[in-house]
Amino acid sequence: LDKLGLANRKRAYQKLRVDADLRAGAALSVRLIERAKDIQGDLMDAASVEDVLLLVEKQGEIFNKVNISTALHRIARIASTAPYATAGANQQSPDAVLSITRDERFHHLLQLATALSKEMSTVSVSNTLWALARLRCDIHEMNTLLDDLAGRAAATAHTAQPKHLATVMWALAVLGHEPRSRLLRAVAMRVMDTAGDFRAPDVVNMLWAYARWTRLAPLNSPDGLPGAKDVVRELSCVALANLTDFTPYQCANLAWSLAMLDAEVQPRSLASILDRAASDPNGLDDTALTHTLWAVGVKGTVIDGAGGSFQTLLAEAAKRALDRGVGRTGAAGVLWACGHLRVTPREGEADALLNCLLDDGEEASKGRLVQPQALVHGVWGVCHMDGVTLSQKHRDAVFSNVSRLAEAGKMEARYADALRASAIGAGLDPVELEHALTTR
Repeated sequence: LDKLGLANRKRAYQKLRVDADLRAGAALSVRLIERAKDIQGDLMDAASVEDVLLLVEKQGEIFNKVNISTALHRIARIASTAPYATAGANQQSPDAVLSITRDERFHHLLQLATALSKEMSTVSVSNTLWALARLRCDIHEMNTLLDDLAGRAAATAHTAQPKHLATVMWALAVLGHEPRSRLLRAVAMRVMDTAGDFRAPDVVNMLWAYARWTRLAPLNSPDGLPGAKDVVRELSCVALANLTDFTPYQCANLAWSLAMLDAEVQPRSLASILDRAASDPNGLDDTALTHTLWAVGVKGTVIDGAGGSFQTLLAEAAKRALDRGVGRTGAAGVLWACGHLRVTPREGEADALLNCLLDDGEEASKGRLVQPQALVHGVWGVCHMDGVTLSQKHRDAVFSNVSRLAEAGKMEARYADALRASAIGAGLDPVELEHALTTR
């Protein structure tokens, strides 16, 4: 009922001679609508997760689909700020999130969401999925809820705004939900109609989602995801035509996504993305930093590697590697990119990255072996750097890790062959390497 309908309700009942039971039911519905509006205001004003959960406990049975999505969104938003968040921006304390997701009231809220998911608008679906992704929920109620929300997103995609469409896809990718053909086709059709309306965050979120699905399931190449090639092509054009609207962090994610999706990028455009990302290296987190360097290694040329922007990001990655801010996989990706672009790092930079990759200290004591692909990428990268070879310390570390991987049965033939091919160029003794590979 709109305002005019509410104003004329009484007169309409009289003229239609509606019986008392129907009038009572209609009056109750109107009161519930008004109460839901009040609850919506209370949810928006909630200052803590407990405030939201108390509303769920006391009035959850009155919640409509908008109240449910708002409650979940508000919980996730509050959990991203003090006192729930850790020192890092937008990082939730694992203990605080675990406490929230174990709360019976939160589970009840998820049950309400499942019950009303098929009535939700795209906005409500987007808010709900965003909240679940931010909280990194991993509970048994999730599978059915995600299926229902994805199905509802597919049914309403034809009217969805780019912001909400991109958020839906981003959240499903974060949650590791396998995309369905119906949703992918519906999203592709809507993107074709609205590509020009996508803003920088929407473009990055959408492309990141497709790249994430490709990474988690290599068989799901862009060619295997319905409509993916069209989406990637259209949104890549939008991004490259509006790079000045993208922040350095968004450019870092854009570079990684385009590389993962093997999208066509002109050299001049890639240089612009790299320059934009390198304009604020301190603003990139460790993953975005190493992803950018790796992506340039995939899509770039020797000219890109020799440029000041690549060198700036490389220096930042080496600096963080000294403090173990960069992970092993990230360090391996940077070394691989340097080798592929024939970049010779400045003095100390290669050593810092190799120390990060090969260190046998705390990680090894926890039983965390270097992944064979990371080890191969690191050695291959050094092999292809001019004037750089492994020090004795790093050679010993390589042989030690190779032996451990061989003993654990993780050194596949393709990795062993790649190490053999890179041995001499990286300064490894082929005989000693062969001994390490055949330890078991």
